[in-house]
This record gives sequence, structure tokens and C-alpha cells, in this order.
Amino acid sequence: MPMKLLKDQLSPGCISCINGSWACVFLNSLCTRRCFYCPQNRSIKVDHKPTVDGVYFEHVEDFLDFLKKFNFRTVAFSGGEPLIAFDLLLVYLRKIREKFGKKMYVWIYTNGDLINERKLRVLKEEGLSEIRFDLGARKYDFTPIILAKKIFGNVVIETPAIPEERKELIRSLVLMHKYGIKRLNLHELIMTDFNREEFVKRGYTFKKNNSVVESERTAFEIYKYILDNKLDIVFNYCTTRYKNHFQGKALNMRYSCYNKTHYETLTRSGHIRQIYLQVNKKTSLFLKKIPFSTKKYVYFDNKNKRLHIYPPFLRETNTKFLDGQKLNIVYYDTLIKNDVGIISDGEKVLRINDKFSVRTYRKICKKIVLTKDIYLYLFAKGILGRLTLVDLIRNSSFRSKFLVKKSLNSYKKRIENLAVFYSFFENVEF
Repeated sequence: MPMKLLKDQLSPGCISCINGSWACVFLNSLCTRRCFYCPQNRSIKVDHKPTVDGVYFEHVEDFLDFLKKFNFRTVAFSGGEPLIAFDLLLVYLRKIREKFGKKMYVWIYTNGDLINERKLRVLKEEGLSEIRFDLGARKYDFTPIILAKKIFGNVVIETPAIPEERKELIRSLVLMHKYGIKRLNLHELIMTDFNREEFVKRGYTFKKNNSVVESERTAFEIYKYILDNKLDIVFNYCTTRYKNHFQGKALNMRYSCYNKTHYETLTRSGHIRQIYLQVNKKTSLFLKKIPFSTKKYVYFDNKNKRLHIYPPFLRETNTKFLDGQKLNIVYYDTLIKNDVGIISDGEKVLRINDKFSVRTYRKICKKIVLTKDIYLYLFAKGILGRLTLVDLIRNSSFRSKFLVKKSLNSYKKRIENLAVFYSFFENVEF
């Protein structure tokens, strides 16, 4: 699982992101810049309504009830550039303060282009908690940042780790230290359809998750510089893997509980997990042999001819009954959208208030089919039983059954295969 340095010293907004109680509001889609690294489509010329997790809001009251329904603790306004929609930003900020008071932590992301003294004083008076600046967007110009620090105080630098701009980043660290800006959020660059051409042109190397190898190296160099020079800066390196894990988990945890059925379970990562056998003649015979005491752990879907299995059944019974069967394990992400049109299969309506509702829907994240005895056992007793691979290997009955030593190389190879198997499930289970 990804870990975070200096967690206790991070901005309350970052901690809320880790905890899954952060609402990121894309207030608009327009921007004053065309940064080469921007992951969004900057060719959009028409503005959109404020959105959170894909749901758009016609009325600010619906947004406020949405925050309350899903127990959000912090709100961030992004874009585009949110200061383009300054009047709308003030409306939302005022309404948040009216409904939630000071307990809701609120901040904005900005490139600084539209910052001036009047706006900063208004934002401070209306109760904005924090301002975050993208340094790279303005070529590391500190002018709006220094002004914000004098008037507003709570300023955070949030910018990508751009390999070619390492020297500019280091110069910025010195200025941060000089002006008393204590927090730096450094992002790993990630390739999307909208910046791919620029990234390829620059010769970047990409990981499997499309993050940039050279960006991570730059982040480590920046952190080393902070440590070596004993700068009073809290460094937060926000990796793509970290964001995918915690933000993805938070999204699922918020909405999956409203979408799952009684024969499905939620993993610790927030995925809906479905386990079933596709019914054939052999499975039908097996159905008749299920003891009455364990029938509460199975459910037969007559429409799709599936025998759905609840985890305790696999954890508590012998896996021999699965001989010759294909155990299907499906993981779903849960998403939301506005409640419009005809309801499709797998969608559920959630009422937010008397006039506004949203829909949850699901999409397959992973599908695995297990047939081999050793993997069936590992899933049933290890993954579902929350045992580590080491614990299972130490078990004498498991070793005698599945890890018979034919040669040292074959033994090592089998252990390696089991480790790969476990790591595969850890990505969706944990």
C-alpha cells in the first residue's frame, strides 16, 4: 500500500484526501493557460456547470445537500481556472459557510493569473481556508504568491515535478523558505490523451500506469535538496499510484454501499466483489448437497444461472467441492451521474433532496476465473481469510498438499507464482 511522508504535518485538505472525505469541485472548464502537462482537454471553449465526481449541479442548494448526504469534510474548487468564475466561487463559498460554518475546510487551486489584492481580501472575508498555486503554470513567478502570503497567509505550492525545470524548482524552494511558505505538494506527471503528444516529444519514459519515470526522479532530487539544506518545508510527493489508490478507494467507498446487492460484499478498497459459479449439471448436483446450515451463504440467480457465494461459505468449508468448477470473481467500481433518462440494469437512484437525485452505476474493474486447486485454496483461505502468504506457507498442511519439493528451483518458482497471485489480488482487495 502507498505510504505518505510527514502525514501529520500536511494540509487538512491533503489529509482529507487520504481519508476519503474530500469533494473536488470542477467549478468551470475554462483556463487562462495551456500548460503542456495539463491532463485535461484545454481545447474546450464552452464552460460547464460545477461538477463533483461526474455529477453536475444546477443549483448551489443541491450541491450543499450532496455534501451533507455523503459526509464530505473538505471542499476544493478547481477548474479550469476557478477565478475565471469568481462571482460563482463566492456564491458557493458563502453558501458553504452559511450551512456548515467553519467546520468545512475549503480551498482553491489557481495558477495565479487573476489574483489581485481585492480578490484576496474578499476570499479571506468570506472564509476561504487555503489557496494553492501551480508554480509551473506561471513559469515560477512568485508575484501573486507573495501577495497572497501577505494578505491571506495560508498558502500552499502545488505543482508538478517537471524534469526539465529542476533548477527552477530548486530556486523556488529558496523563495518558499524566504517568504515562509511551509508546504510543497509535488505531483508526479501523468500522461493522458490530452498531453500525450507533448510528453512523447520530450522523450519521457512511462510506467504501466502512464506516470513519468523522470518526474519521480526529479521529485526525489527535490526532497533530497530540502533535507540536505534543512529547509523548513513540509514536502508532500503525490504519486499517481497514491492518488489512484486513495482517491479511487474514496470514490468507491462513498457510493458502493448504495449499489451492491445482498449477495455481494465490499472489499477494503471499496470495490463491490461478486463471487459465483456458472451453473451446469455438475454444479446443480452440488447445490443439492449444500448443508442447510450454510445455505444462507449462497444465492441462486435463476435468470443468469449463477450460484452466488458469500465469502463465509468459502472461508469455512473445504474447497474440494470446487473440483472441476470455475470460480468467477468480479470486482466493480461504483460511479455516479445525474438522474436523467431511463434507469438501466445495475443503476440505483439516490435522493439527495426533494428536487434533486443522482444515480449510482457500476463498471467492471477486474474479472478473474479460478480453476486450479491451489489458487482456489489461496483465495478462499488466504485472501478472504485475510491471511498473509507467509502465514499460509508456514502452515504444514498447506505445504504438504501444495508445496511438495521436487527440486529447489521448482519450489522457488511455485513460491514466486503464489506471490504474483497475491499481489494481483492486493491491488483490488486492499
